[in-house]
Amino acid sequence: MKKKKEIYYTNVAIILTTLYIVFCFFLAITIFKKPLFAPVTFYLCLFYYSVLSYFLCRLGYWKRKINFAEINNEKLSNFFYCSNAPQITYLIPSYKEDIRIIKQTLLSAALQEYPNKNVVLLIDNPSNPQNIDELNLLISTRHITQEIHDLLNPMFERINREYNNFLKKNEENQISLIKELEIVADLFIEVAIWFKVQAEEYNPQDHAEELMIEKFFLHQYKSLIQIADSLKKSPNLDSTNPITIKILYQKLIGIFDVKLSSFERKIYNNLSHKSNKAMNINSYIALMGGKFQEINTEKGLQIINHPQGNLLIPDSDYIIILDADSIILPSYTQLLTYFLEQPQNKKVAVAQTPYCAYRNPPGILERIAGATTDIQHIIHQGSTFYHATYWVGANAMVRKTALDSILTTRKEGEFNIKVYIQDRTVIEDTESTIDLIDKGWKLYNYPDILSYSATPHDFGSLVIQRQRWANGGIIILPKLVKYLIKKPKKTQLFFEAILRNYYLISPPAINLGILLLLLLPFNQEERATLSTSFILFIPYCYLYVRDLEYMGYKKTDFIRVFALNLILIPINIGGFIQSVKQIITGKHTTFKRTPKVKYRTSAPRLFIFINYALCLYSVLAFLRFFYLQEWLGAVYCLINFYFFFYAIKAFIKLSING
Repeated sequence: MKKKKEIYYTNVAIILTTLYIVFCFFLAITIFKKPLFAPVTFYLCLFYYSVLSYFLCRLGYWKRKINFAEINNEKLSNFFYCSNAPQITYLIPSYKEDIRIIKQTLLSAALQEYPNKNVVLLIDNPSNPQNIDELNLLISTRHITQEIHDLLNPMFERINREYNNFLKKNEENQISLIKELEIVADLFIEVAIWFKVQAEEYNPQDHAEELMIEKFFLHQYKSLIQIADSLKKSPNLDSTNPITIKILYQKLIGIFDVKLSSFERKIYNNLSHKSNKAMNINSYIALMGGKFQEINTEKGLQIINHPQGNLLIPDSDYIIILDADSIILPSYTQLLTYFLEQPQNKKVAVAQTPYCAYRNPPGILERIAGATTDIQHIIHQGSTFYHATYWVGANAMVRKTALDSILTTRKEGEFNIKVYIQDRTVIEDTESTIDLIDKGWKLYNYPDILSYSATPHDFGSLVIQRQRWANGGIIILPKLVKYLIKKPKKTQLFFEAILRNYYLISPPAINLGILLLLLLPFNQEERATLSTSFILFIPYCYLYVRDLEYMGYKKTDFIRVFALNLILIPINIGGFIQSVKQIITGKHTTFKRTPKVKYRTSAPRLFIFINYALCLYSVLAFLRFFYLQEWLGAVYCLINFYFFFYAIKAFIKLSING
């Protein structure tokens, strides 16, 4: 796609849509004599807000793409290997995850092109499971970090020996640049072959593992072979010196230079046992930079500060939080760290790359749900153009000092618990975004695809994920409003407010609006206005189709995305109702992880029943309008029936049967 052309198309769409919505308002108010705050004008505003937000993000996405310049590898290597690289800890929260999924995520972190990595698996499984399967899973999960260490360590020691030999020869002035280049080139080939062997022996079980092989192992194989070939075929001896050779060695060492460990908060009774991802992460961050001792008390095992403690938990400049069903590409850490280390970015608290879905899934539901995820990637990237970035959650590099600035404490039982990432809602990353920007920090989406994450493969799993996503926005909204009120009023704030508010309120507002549009008995004049307003969706549909193609999908997938979004209306409203319930009762919603299992996850019967009922309602409404010869209403209901019927058959019924 030509970037300038996409910007032009988006600008035209914004202008046409704005002009057309003004015409629709004129039609409703002056011709049909509807009051300004009538339901029909409310729908016009809702439609326009939704479409405009998408257009703005799309415009921001392509403008950022035009201005984006990739950082070359030489510049990165010089930055990280000629000086002390910032210390980074990778935190991978895991709850009853399949071992293959955890292994894939751990490998993507452990093999980052970055020196002195510290990778910690935060195991949140029940510490004393009664079920034999859960016990076996816990044992396997505890062993997985050692297995990966055993896989990587021989190569680390091999390269390190050669590196120490080089340093010794350099100190004794017995170095031959040509010979050292040959040695290091052979090492690059050896490491490349190691990656190729891993790819060949991986035995992928699904499309996620196939992508890991392609984007990680084979990518590294090709990249390292290319470097080795350039060193062997055309060595630039004029610019080669011991420092450049040292950097080449350190580049290879950095790949395998990692400390792997695991941590279980639930074995200590003085740490939080709240059942959510945020407190799993908070429990470890609270210990970073300290020495601790385990002690047995009458109430159970505790971990306490002790100057002579044998448990040292290192501090870090940055923390990378990575979901256990996600992977990051080899250059992720270097690119984001380089960005955050630039002087002009010292107030950026979070850098991330909004994840994309794993490619080529076997089922239609996972493919179409993945398509909506990939469109969200564009939306999130575009929001950064307007300084409206939200912390997405599946992967993020967070500045430790930024987390320290939003630290709070609370009582859990008799213990004071440190809270960095708020767990008041199940969308903890979203609320933490408001906490950070309120303290003057910024968030940033790196404009490239550097991460992938799992998409639910059946309707039951998708219900759990999307209901969680829709829950919490209205709880956080007052905090956002306070931030916007006190912030200096500039043009930038207008667009930031539009997009930040839309992100929080769109799940309930848009879905409630569409549901009421399906159910409310509008008269003929109102239906005429609304049907006319649907023309404003033509540019929206056109650009959405272009974006689907750009992300690797078919044009016809737009129809399937529309159908999927239709049957997700009750689920999104269900998430909104949970938020209302929490506001009224003050009781936090239980965090439900998205299941990643090969067998089917059952969907709540209520949501299935509601979708069948809406499908039946569309038929009955069609018959009524047809009998009354109200053709606009009849056509509208017939279209709704088609999409409901298709979605139930393709996404719900197949998921239930499969």
